[in-house]
Amino acid sequence: HPSYTIEEPALGCTVADNGAFTSGNETGEVTVILTFTETTYYNGITKEITVTITDKKEAALASVTQSGVTYGATLQAPYYSAPQGTETTTITYEGTTLLGAAYPISSLKPTDAGNYTVHVVCETSDTIYSGEATFEISPKNIPSDKITLANDELVYTGESQTIEVTEVY
Repeated sequence: HPSYTIEEPALGCTVADNGAFTSGNETGEVTVILTFTETTYYNGITKEITVTITDKKEAALASVTQSGVTYGATLQAPYYSAPQGTETTTITYEGTTLLGAAYPISSLKPTDAGNYTVHVVCETSDTIYSGEATFEISPKNIPSDKITLANDELVYTGESQTIEVTEVY
């Protein structure tokens, strides 16, 4: 078996005793040196191998769709076709509620009424595919027969008056 070393700069790369090469987080070229020691039957030899480390390509993930729902209903997963060889998939959501509050990027599905964007990222060994779709969580209508008032008649007094809602069911 040969021994393995990495010539500097290693760019964060490592090579295990069994020859398994792990790239670091920098791009560039790394030289791996394999040394075969001399034995009774073979002459020793040193071999250099240059490994080029590049960033993954970026590409569009076609046909990402997300169906909207009405407040209180369960938001289904987005629809997309993962490219062949997909190793990891990340789904995140962001948007604004109808009350104007920001919903920052999160892996949790939103539940409040508002307008949102779903982001889907699929990674293969050499490409990062990404796509997005917008959707709405609509406010739920409450039928008037589901509301109970403290009283439903007011007598005009010339001043502002309020009817109290005692129950919504």
